[in-house]
Formats: sequence, structure tokens, C-alpha cells
Amino acid sequence: MTPLTPIHHDLVLAGGGHAHVEVLRALAMKSVPGLRVTLISRSRTAIYSGMVPGYVAGQYALDEISVNLDRLCVLGGHRLIVAEIEGLDPITQTFSLRGRPDIAFDTASINVGSTPDLDAIPGAADHATPVKPIEGFARRFEALQAKAQARRIAIVGAGAGGVELALALSAKSPDRQLCLIDHHDRLLPRLPRAAGRWAEQRLNERGVTLQLGARVDEITGQGPTIDGALNPADLTLLVTGSKAPDWVGQSGLACDEKGFMQVDATLQSISHPAVFGAGDCVHYTAFPREKAGVFAVRAGPGLADNLRRRSEDSRPRPVSMQQRGLQLIGDGTGGACAIWGPFALSAASGALFAWKDRIDRVWMERYNAFGQAMVEAMEAKPETMRCSGCGGKVGPAVLRDTMGSLALSGDVAALSDTHVGSVDLIRDAFDDPFVFARIAGIHALSDLYAAGATNPRMLSALTLNYAKPRVLGRDLEQLREGLASLGVAIVGGHTAEGAELSAALTVVGDKAAAKEPAQAGDALILTKPLGVGLVLAARMLGKVSPLHVQTTFDHCQQDNAAAARVLSNYAVRLRTDVTGFGLLGHLQTELPAGIGARIDAQKIPTLPGALHAYHAGVRPSILAANQSATASLLSGTLSPDVSALLHDPQTSGGLLVSVASDQADAVVTALRAAGYPHATIVGVLTSPGMGKGTGKVEVSGQWG
Repeated sequence: MTPLTPIHHDLVLAGGGHAHVEVLRALAMKSVPGLRVTLISRSRTAIYSGMVPGYVAGQYALDEISVNLDRLCVLGGHRLIVAEIEGLDPITQTFSLRGRPDIAFDTASINVGSTPDLDAIPGAADHATPVKPIEGFARRFEALQAKAQARRIAIVGAGAGGVELALALSAKSPDRQLCLIDHHDRLLPRLPRAAGRWAEQRLNERGVTLQLGARVDEITGQGPTIDGALNPADLTLLVTGSKAPDWVGQSGLACDEKGFMQVDATLQSISHPAVFGAGDCVHYTAFPREKAGVFAVRAGPGLADNLRRRSEDSRPRPVSMQQRGLQLIGDGTGGACAIWGPFALSAASGALFAWKDRIDRVWMERYNAFGQAMVEAMEAKPETMRCSGCGGKVGPAVLRDTMGSLALSGDVAALSDTHVGSVDLIRDAFDDPFVFARIAGIHALSDLYAAGATNPRMLSALTLNYAKPRVLGRDLEQLREGLASLGVAIVGGHTAEGAELSAALTVVGDKAAAKEPAQAGDALILTKPLGVGLVLAARMLGKVSPLHVQTTFDHCQQDNAAAARVLSNYAVRLRTDVTGFGLLGHLQTELPAGIGARIDAQKIPTLPGALHAYHAGVRPSILAANQSATASLLSGTLSPDVSALLHDPQTSGGLLVSVASDQADAVVTALRAAGYPHATIVGVLTSPGMGKGTGKVEVSGQWG
């Protein structure tokens, strides 16, 4: 028997801020037995605020300023839950999340940054674009600056953020009219006057209008007003005073007058010791600091150590926090001003910016290259990397050799004259029990929808990670709510503990009327894109964009129920769902004797990131077995990338159906209207009497 340490302590990190990325790295490098780390974040990336002005100026691409939280969590062994936090109850020790059940914790840490105080200026909430949260602004920036009508831009706030934004925009778009407004009588009022003079000179040289000592009365759709006079602007950017997110101030935690959580020298809440915090959302009572990313970065190591100590029932220790941080303000063209306390040094030569660039890139590399040695070890021995989801199935040849006709029994089995059933087992590939339960349920129900069955019911057999009873209860609640969210009756089940989370789901439905047999000339229609297996396998190696990971997760959470309802209005003949054996494997089991197919590879919808993963050397565990199983079916040779896509194991894949050719366009139109935008005709059924028809599967339009 292999001894396993049960999970006994849940650490939940709220927000993927600069301090928390170090916590994730540190707790992966030196893990604590029995400690489970969960990050809750709005997205799978975190924007590094220090590089945003360079991005605005065109000096960096978006990927270059983004910390890959997804990779950091996957390779670090942490959970990542993508959700919006709406509340915190420090008494029950739970976070409330939008659209899903609460997340409970034993220890929590908050590093969510700050938000603009939109109530401070009338009209700001309706007509201004806040620069914070930085993540949202950076992702919207391309769309904002692409607005042809945004020729006049007003920036409200001339602190470090507003000045650097004005410098960056004036460098990238010199033809636009920029106006920088602040109620103080000089730029950078909290920094040395020399820094303000440097910035003023640069902005004046570029024709930026400075309105200093001017207080904005209101922000309208036509721009801000000052002393009742309109300052015309097509776009108003708000870089003014900030506050903590509302839910922090409303939580019951001790906060200051602006809602910032108060923490002591250990970064622990002064009112609730189970909650820690760092960054712009907190007020450091022991050593007050300005709201700047450098202090969140500096807090990371001490925060990680104290969170580790609390999980081990040790007393947290005071952290050391430098009194001042080096600030480097770039001018968008390579020049920069360095500020240290009362001192300011500027240089137009590019030397200071090169220094800043080097510091920033080293910091980013620390997190985005995390786990590289682990990745290289897995790539050197691919047999040690086994996929989860439907990519973790036993290969079709093994099943056929040992199970005989049972391996070819189709999507469902007849339980009686009126009922059909199916069972599916998948291991967790999603690191979020609520989402995993949803996808596992959708995946299992897909067999019923493929068969046209109605009135689905479900029995669940769930294996939960070894854990203390309190933690087991939390996980079971997430799984229960995930399955319940599908709106299908759960009529029974079973639970067990094990080394990893998995779900074996039995589904039963009312049998559909007998369908017509597939015929040569039928159009083949696929309802959802391919590529899930490639993306999930690439995720295990940190070789896929986190944006593509999120697209895949969203794809897997779209069920086939609506598609089945659409198809019930048409004479569907061949019908199956595309799952673990890939499109060709499932097509093979459904083709009648003497009927083949011609597939147009150019028409196959593909998830973003899937082909990139293949060309990066990623191979799902079952891919080779799927390819071997269909070798006798294929007429001709497939290019490697086309073969990988058509054999890729799908978790929660789409439906593959055939209909008479004169109905095909109407079916596709109806499917797209029902929410399947990628539904398309991908081929046609053939027979030896149809010219090129061979009774096998041919693939045309190959791009490899």
C-alpha cells in the first residue's frame, strides 16, 4: 500500500496579483504535505503593471507583459478557478463567486489590486474608461485605441500612472490630440519636482495639452467638463484615486476609510487571523506604503512564508518591507526617468529604459519559465505523461482484442424496448471540481443526445482526492453543484476516495424512434470544433496560450442538448458523438457496410491552439492508438497534422451526423442559430458506385 497524505488544509488565494504569483511559485518549489492551494482569478493570465506603459507605446506585445497563471498552477500542482469574486465571509471562511457555489478556505490571502473610485466624479461610471483593474484595461486597449473616432483622448489623473500613459500614447499615436488633467498644480505631485519637470518637458514637446490645477466637475459622453466648460474628448481615461473592491470593504474585515483591508506586520488581517493580504488592496498598518506594484512584489516572499507557516500551525513572522522603491518612468521612445526617494535621474539615451526592461523581463521569466526542467523530463519520457479527460481512455485496439463486440456496441446500449443507457468514466483534467463535474456530466450525456434519446437521468460514481472529512465535504459540494447545474435528474450514486478526482457517470434516457440507415450522398455535419485532446495535453506541458485553454474549457461546457433538439426536426441518419477515439474512430463504428466517406480537411473546425500544440511536439496519450485503429479504414495517406486532428481524443466533443444533402444547409443554419457557430458540413458519405467512392474514408483538402 502506498502511503498518501490526505489534504487537510485549504489555502485560497484571491486574485493573481504580483504577490500571489510569488506565493504560487514558492509553494510549488517547497510544498507542504496536505496543503492544497487554490487560486481564484478573473482570467488565466495576470498583467504585469510595470510593463503596461511599454505595451501601450508598442514596445511590448500583450503576451510579453502577461504572467501565465495557468502554466504556473498546472506545473506547480495548484488549482485555478476562473471566476469573479462577489463576496467574502471571514466568519464562515468562504468566498462568494458569481454563477457558482462558494469556495471555503482554512486560510485565505487577498491580492486583487484596486479599482477606480468611479463615484468620485459624476458621470465617470457611464462615460469614462478606468485604467484599473490593469488586466481589463490592457486586454481592452487594442479595441479602444483602434476606434477611428477616438482622435481626442482625455486622461484624468497626472500621477505616475496617468503621466506614463500620456507619454506612451503620445509616443505611439502622435497624430491624436491628448489632454492630461489633474487638480494638482504640477505633474507627479507625490514624486520629486525634477521628475515632474522631466515629464512636463516631454509632454510639451509632443503637443500634449496639460490642464493642471483643474478639477473635473463631470464626465460626459462628449468629454470631461472643467468649471462647467466642456473639454471635448472621444475617449476619457480615468487614472485617479482608487479604492479596494467593494466586496473587501463589505466583508467585515477591518478596513480603512477607503475600504482597504488592514494588515499587520505579518500581512495578516488585524481582525481575522485566517485572512492575509498584500498589494494595492491592503493598508499596511505597521509600515504604510503608497499603492505601487513594487511593494506587492516585495511582499511576495514574506507572504508565502507566512502562509506556509500558518498551514503548519506555526506563528507567522513579521515581514521586512523596504521603505521606498525604485520607480522607472518610461517616455515611450526609450528615454526614462529613475526615481529613488527624493532623487530623480533622467536619460534620453535609452540606458535607463534598457535597465528597466532587463529588470522586468527577468521578473517575468521567473514565473513564465517556471517548471521548465519538469517539462523537459516529461518530454524525454512521454510515457510518464498520461492524459486525463477522454484522452486517458484505453486504446481501441486493446478494447477490441479483449472485449470483442462490446467494444463496438455504439454510443448507447438498449436496456429495454423503451430505454437506453450509457456509462462514461473520465479523470479530472480541469483542476476545478465544479467545472469538472459539469464537463463530465455533459460528456456522459452526449451519448444519449447522439442517439436521439430524451428525458435523461443520471447516476454518479465519484472518486474524490484523499482528504480530511471537512475537505471532502467541500469537494463533494462543488461536484454536486456542478452536476446539478446541468438540469438533469440525479437518481443515485456512489462515492469513494482515491489518488485523483474522477467521475463515472451512468446515464439513462427514453429510446428514440428507429432512424433511417445512412446512405451514400448524405452530407456529414460536425457541430463543434476538434482539438480538445491536443490543447489539454499541451496544457500539461505549459505549451498552450492560457487564452486558448479558456476557450477550450468554455467549449467543453457547451452540451449537445440544444443540438439534439434541432436535429430531432430532421431525418438524421448516421449519428454519433465525437469523443475519445476521435472523429475517424467514431465514424468508423457507425458507417454501414459498403458505405465510406469523403472528408474535406479544409472544412474541419479547429479549436485555437490545437494545431500549434501538435507542431510544438504535443501528442495526447491515446493518439497513436487511435491512428492505428483506423488504418484499415483509410484510403490514402493523411498528412501528420490532419491525422492528429481527425484522431484527436475529444472530451465533451460535438455530434457527427449525416442528413440528406438537400437538408444539409437548413440543418447547419438551425444549429448555428441554436448556439453552435462552428457547425458545418465536413464531408459526404460515399459508396463504390459514386465515382471515387471506395467504401473507405478519404480525406481531401489536406493542408499539411
